[in-house]
Amino acid sequence: MYFNILGKSLVVLSSQEAASDLLEKRSAIYSSRPPSTIHEMIGWADMLGFLSYGEQFHQQRKFFQQGFTRQGCFVFRPSQLSQTHVLLKKILQDPKHFYDHVRQFSAAVIMEITYGHKVTSDDDPYINIAEGMARILTEAGHTLSIIDFFPWLRYLPSWFPGNWFGPLAENAAPFIKHMRNMPFEQVRQQMAAGNAAPSFMSMQIEELEQSGGASLEDLHTLKVASSQMYAAGADTTWSAIMNAIAVLYLYPKAQRKAQNELDKVLGGKRLPDFEDRESLPELEAILQETARWRPTTAFGLPHSSIADDVYRGMFIPKGTTVLANGTAMSMDDKVYDNPAEFRPERFLPPQSEPLPVNISFGWGRRMCPGRHLANASVWIVIASLLAAFEIVPAKDDKGQDVIHEIKWLPGITSHPAPFPCMIRPRSSNAAQLIARL
Repeated sequence: MYFNILGKSLVVLSSQEAASDLLEKRSAIYSSRPPSTIHEMIGWADMLGFLSYGEQFHQQRKFFQQGFTRQGCFVFRPSQLSQTHVLLKKILQDPKHFYDHVRQFSAAVIMEITYGHKVTSDDDPYINIAEGMARILTEAGHTLSIIDFFPWLRYLPSWFPGNWFGPLAENAAPFIKHMRNMPFEQVRQQMAAGNAAPSFMSMQIEELEQSGGASLEDLHTLKVASSQMYAAGADTTWSAIMNAIAVLYLYPKAQRKAQNELDKVLGGKRLPDFEDRESLPELEAILQETARWRPTTAFGLPHSSIADDVYRGMFIPKGTTVLANGTAMSMDDKVYDNPAEFRPERFLPPQSEPLPVNISFGWGRRMCPGRHLANASVWIVIASLLAAFEIVPAKDDKGQDVIHEIKWLPGITSHPAPFPCMIRPRSSNAAQLIARL
């Protein structure tokens, strides 16, 4: 669909075929981003996700491509597994606040992977930074806010009625500067002292130094790229895990199928490891169906065309903002049979409907470079939760199940609003497995 809003051209793609045709097959035209006034104001416009397609984009993406290939992510598995075990212990001790525990896991694992910092308490300063970044990400949103149509609004005084962006920029800009510099400088100091833990940043700095020296420009680019990891990575991982927990609550039959499969593989004697993944197709199908039925990102970040184009007889002028409507794609009955139904078996033989990879992680040259890492974090958490716990309705005063309708909250990432449920050990043996971690 094509729109012209206040002189700005907008195209919304609602089929995977159209998105593939434009954002992948014609990625040379559609890989840029539209300018975002609010991101310029808060000092975020130079982050990979918001950068226009060009030299800076290539330099930052190069770091991610070096560190986060499918095989390259294996080095981070010990961090993902150890933080998952911390999460299991927290849920065992305090199941009521699982919502907060999952958020802390998502921040802790991305901090350890990015900077080698191991979170040891809930009030760790790195957790506060990650949660602050998530709030800014939610408040700033992406492009197409009113200030992008009227950029002169940025000069309004902060007290002016309706001026939410001025106060946000005043508070966010110094915070973002701090969140970039503090962990970066800490890693540099640890490397100089010879006691830096392995991390994405330390490995990239070592590679720069081995290939001829790390220039100030290279280090600045790496610093900015690393900050994107926990600015976006923690929030998207948390949302995906919470969506899966909500779906397992809503569909207990799917939950039991996955648990039966886990029991056959694990024998109730251990918790899952990454090597078990290929032996758990039912669980894989449930996670794929969750990503389709309840996409973490409804639209993702907008693309922008850098040249005039014609598609199916429609003229698309240079500078057009292009949105991929992931929700519409996930509910396309030309691609998925009865798409409104939650049916994990659609991804199992003999059906094998198309996997929702692009709906989850984007298209073409703007596909999320951390997708393999995020996918692994979500998998190990859900596999471990299902092996040890069951997710069931909360009880009322009379001991009756209380079924709550789940409300999904909109935003750059979509996740369920807090909902009451019980996450309890499946058996005393399961509780002992966690207690021994």
